[in-house]
Amino acid sequence: MRYAGSFFNKAKTGMQTASKELRKECFAILCVEAGGYAATGEFQEDALLEGLKEIAAEYGIAAAESILKERFAIGKRLPRHWPEFEERDVTITRKADNYVFFRAECECMSPNHCIEVIVDKADKDLPAVSASLITHCSWQDRTDSDSFWKLAWNRIKAACAILVNGELDVEGEFCFHGEHHLRDFADTLQAAIEHVEKRNP
Repeated sequence: MRYAGSFFNKAKTGMQTASKELRKECFAILCVEAGGYAATGEFQEDALLEGLKEIAAEYGIAAAESILKERFAIGKRLPRHWPEFEERDVTITRKADNYVFFRAECECMSPNHCIEVIVDKADKDLPAVSASLITHCSWQDRTDSDSFWKLAWNRIKAACAILVNGELDVEGEFCFHGEHHLRDFADTLQAAIEHVEKRNP
């Protein structure tokens, strides 16, 4: 049994990424997921509950206590692997004889955060298969402040950086969570390589 630090690192990333309108929904999803971890003993239940309460207080989640009680209990009753979540992890989006596109979803739960992988062998004269990784993420200020002026000032600074320098340095984090997510990504990549090599000997 482990403490829940790694789970809450991912959870806080998801809450920061989500808009204020979606934070309540994200919190409910976190409660279900935490209930599942508690049921399997992967994380300590007391630590999960305490951490969820802290997140609810930090982000001002309305009716947090009732959401936590209901959704945590639902999560404890779910089976160990949840197909509705697993199917979203890695998805092949396009496929032809000389290329395969697939998409990996980040575990932070943001719909705008993913990696697209292109495995191709466009030139038959070249023996090697190539792979390109395209990361999609949304820039946002990280102050997590409710102050209009602080948020506005951060956005003005970002706009000025683009106008003056022609670029904005940003940092993104893509989270693979658990053995299933990692194996799914690796297996899909291997299958894509084999598909392209078989059809372009």
